[in-house]
Amino acid sequence: MDFGRLPDISGVNFALPENGLQNLGSGKLNDSPRICIGTPRWADPGFTGKIYPPRAGQANFLKHYTKSFQTVELNATYYAVNPSWIAKWCAQVDPEFLFCPKFPQHISHDMRLRGTLLEERAFKDALGGFGSKLGATWVLLPSDFGPEELPALRQFLERWGGVFPLAVELRHPGWFKEEWSKRVSELFLETQTSWVITDVAGRRDVLHMNLPTSWFILRFVGNRHHPTDFTRIDAWVDRLVSWFQKGLSQAFLFLHQPEEHLNVEIAEHLCRRLKKEGYEPRLPKRVVSQETLF
Repeated sequence: MDFGRLPDISGVNFALPENGLQNLGSGKLNDSPRICIGTPRWADPGFTGKIYPPRAGQANFLKHYTKSFQTVELNATYYAVNPSWIAKWCAQVDPEFLFCPKFPQHISHDMRLRGTLLEERAFKDALGGFGSKLGATWVLLPSDFGPEELPALRQFLERWGGVFPLAVELRHPGWFKEEWSKRVSELFLETQTSWVITDVAGRRDVLHMNLPTSWFILRFVGNRHHPTDFTRIDAWVDRLVSWFQKGLSQAFLFLHQPEEHLNVEIAEHLCRRLKKEGYEPRLPKRVVSQETLF
């Protein structure tokens, strides 16, 4: 993800802000939250030799990916939705694996949520094909989709109706000013819509820390294993633990690096830190090289 990425991060304050609006159900400790760690895509040859066997072949990448990660940011559906692809993907993954398909760009970008009732129905039908392997769906809105388009966003969310869990990612700076942040948070609370949180160097405003639902999506953008990648993960684990103690039920943690395979080490660090706090995330399954067998 290029959004918010900086060539020089030396002056960035990566501290996490204070909590925003929170709607975490009972407000009581959730001692068995569902933690799903993933990346944007599985089709990265760089995973070969790390978590994919040397001769895995691209057709088998997804099968091996699910041995190391529990979810994926499914960007393929942004470009095209094909029910036969969905059936093929679902047949390759572990039983507990969850897909998080992205809304088609025709709905989010071309039509800007307007006049898309038929397309939304078609997408709902396609989402049904994921069955129990659907985690949540999410819509990324254009960077110029600002607060003046709140009525269109409201109408879209009301049409969606909560049939499938939905998260929205906003990028226009106007949404993160106090007045509009409050208004859109209330809309998300009213419609039970999650608000995607993005942690990226060049846009600290999108790190809004609002939780209008008892689950959320984090898009964590790292910087090629810069030391701050790991200290930021440490801070996130501390924050997650505090949210689990207040009732957060599910976290989709999507890791981003300039090259996907660099997420393996970040995921390992994240899992080890979570284990220290008493949770049981599944570590990425490293390929055993032939040299280590002798």
